[in-house]
Amino acid sequence: MRIPLTSAPKIILPLLTVFGLAACGSSSSDQNTTNDSTTIQLYNASANSSAITLSVDDSSLLSNIKFSDASTTYDIESTTYDISVSANDAQGDEQDIIEQPVTLASNQHNLFVMHGDFSNTPELTQYVINYPTLETDEVNLIFTNFSDIGSDYNLYIGVKDAEFEQAQLIGTLAKNQLSQAQSFVENDYVIYLTDATDTLVFTSQDMPLYWQNTYIIALRDHFGPGAPALAVDVLTTSTTVNSYNDVNAEAEFRVINAYDGLDSLTFKTDASNGQQIIQTLDYNQSSEFHEVSFGDFQLSLSTSDDELLVNNMLFTLNQNETKTVVLYNNESGDVSGTIIEQDVRPRAFEHELTLFNATFDYAEVDYYFVASDATIETTPYHISSVEFEEIKQFIIPDGEYQIKVVHQDEQDNLTLLFQSQPIELTQSNYMLILQKDPASSYGYQLNISQ
Repeated sequence: MRIPLTSAPKIILPLLTVFGLAACGSSSSDQNTTNDSTTIQLYNASANSSAITLSVDDSSLLSNIKFSDASTTYDIESTTYDISVSANDAQGDEQDIIEQPVTLASNQHNLFVMHGDFSNTPELTQYVINYPTLETDEVNLIFTNFSDIGSDYNLYIGVKDAEFEQAQLIGTLAKNQLSQAQSFVENDYVIYLTDATDTLVFTSQDMPLYWQNTYIIALRDHFGPGAPALAVDVLTTSTTVNSYNDVNAEAEFRVINAYDGLDSLTFKTDASNGQQIIQTLDYNQSSEFHEVSFGDFQLSLSTSDDELLVNNMLFTLNQNETKTVVLYNNESGDVSGTIIEQDVRPRAFEHELTLFNATFDYAEVDYYFVASDATIETTPYHISSVEFEEIKQFIIPDGEYQIKVVHQDEQDNLTLLFQSQPIELTQSNYMLILQKDPASSYGYQLNISQ
């Protein structure tokens, strides 16, 4: 017998909304709770958010939950608590953005979801879920939508390798509301989306749904080149969130020429599906982002006289990925290349910086981001020991910074390799490539791109 969950009344609270889903069958004993305990979990669906922390009575329990991630499930005594959600603001200081008393009843799972515009009025919704007992070959599926555009589409679910026409219509998903749960036979499934004209516009990658589990299948925003700008997250009570893209989504790449051995280079990419792109780049020039079908790409490099320099560089672009190919001097003076995946998700109060060291004169270098009221000794924003050809990511809040790249020797003597003018970092993520530049007063420059 397939037993659906029924929706309980919705209770509106300031900044906190509570939804209930109660099982018609008995609760599963797999929740590992006692009569006086309950479980809490945090999922971050706010697309432009920083990492968030949920605290209970001023104790941080579920911390550093980034967009599209979930926390572990935490067992807690059932009673009334003061809960808060905190994150770093534009100055990099941790602030409470939501504070609210909440009552947690026993023997239930409380999924707290942060959603909405993080720079304006983010909201926290509490979904109360009691899990049914399932047959040995069943899974329990609940559908929801945390995207502004998700409600523009009809959602279907079908079995892997079956035709779309055999898929089951779930319907249009209202934003921030959970559907009634439905039982399905364990299998590999596919999510389909159709637009207002009933045209198929999204086919997910295969989703394995097994182990008598309850799965929450959520539409959420994505920021790659594919359209519609949606992805599917699958949540359970574990910390693992599996994300699935449209199998037909496009990808994008660009090439940055940081190789100073020639005035210009010509790159050619040959895709496994026959696509070909050819472009000439001057030294220190970046191509535009090329939107292409996903797949494997062979990259060749040649001089302005068509002398072949490289013919076998290979890189892969999966669905919705954005990557940059950086060309630079290796230690032999020849042209080499590296592939860097980029996060293009905008953030409300912070930025992800991708640092790449394309110089081999020093074993390692340090990057400092210095505000007007700080020095390299007092700034909290620095990353150390970036070696040649090493890639590091770094999160920094909004603001104006002077960027300084420094080498520190074994006697702690400092050598300034590069110093920028004050740069305003706002509304974007950045890539910073340290490269040699004989024309610079320092002998090096920092190639900064978005």
